[in-house]
Amino acid sequence: MQSSQFIKHIRNPHNIHKEDLFGLNNLCQEYPYCASLHKLRLKALKQAGSEKYNNELKMTAAISGNRTLLFEYITQNSISSHKNEFVKQIITKPKEILQLGKPLKFDKSEKHSFNEWLKLTHFKPIDRNDNLDEKTKLKPTQKQLKLLTLLRHLKTKNYQKRILFSNYLCT
Repeated sequence: MQSSQFIKHIRNPHNIHKEDLFGLNNLCQEYPYCASLHKLRLKALKQAGSEKYNNELKMTAAISGNRTLLFEYITQNSISSHKNEFVKQIITKPKEILQLGKPLKFDKSEKHSFNEWLKLTHFKPIDRNDNLDEKTKLKPTQKQLKLLTLLRHLKTKNYQKRILFSNYLCT
């Protein structure tokens, strides 16, 4: 591959064909640390749909200084995407202009729904009376009583009492 062809491919990477891959491969073997060569070959492999693309992408990413630029270079579709195109802007007028900082206006018809909203946000206090029926009151079992006494006596510093209560609980 001649230098004029190489420069032409750098300027127009979308004009690279499968036939140019052989020349780019030879140049990449001859100059393995030339990042622009590897980028061109990677672009050509992507356009050709080659199976070697993924391996070459790893190699080119390792050589490349900026991977985000490499990603943009690979994913750009054509030079026509860089041309300045005038986009027709659709101007729409808002139906209502928002007036920030001013109080909201309510209609009389909205008053009822607003009152309902206030009723929903009003909470009733929870009645926490201890008026439980005797059926619902729980009586502690024998095991629970033993555990309570053990816990009370574990706080004491008398180790003999602890031993006595532990023997008592084991029975």
